[in-house]
Amino acid sequence: MLKNITRKIILVATLAFIPSNIFAQDAAYKKEFNRTMELSHPEESMKQMITPQYQKLGEMGLLKLDDVNMVVDECIKVIMPKYKEVMLKLYVENYTLNEIKEMNAYLATPVGQKGIKLAPKFGIAGMQAVQEPETAKKIEDILKKHIQIKE
Repeated sequence: MLKNITRKIILVATLAFIPSNIFAQDAAYKKEFNRTMELSHPEESMKQMITPQYQKLGEMGLLKLDDVNMVVDECIKVIMPKYKEVMLKLYVENYTLNEIKEMNAYLATPVGQKGIKLAPKFGIAGMQAVQEPETAKKIEDILKKHIQIKE
């Protein structure tokens, strides 16, 4: 009987400890995730990606923008809460706490920060390469070969 009571006490103590341990891990994870967001400057990256697109729309007469930077900043303020929510979910699904700590250690270095600052430039250059007329025509030809229109 004493053995049974001891098992129950251990079980109850273990169950009582688990939620606080999970909460502590959750808090540590969110802290590291927030550090990743701080180090990776997603707002600045978005700004570098979005601004040229908005400027081009203005030049084409499709948008009348009094101040492109002001409009971009307003849009980013709207985007960021959902962006961070989605990113947190993806990080939880794909990275352990220790992996995020390692990533943050790298991002905190000069080379890590240089990579973060150059990423939008590389992304824009990649998109522009695909949009060049010669490449776009080749992609169009491939798609025409493989797309079947349903009737």
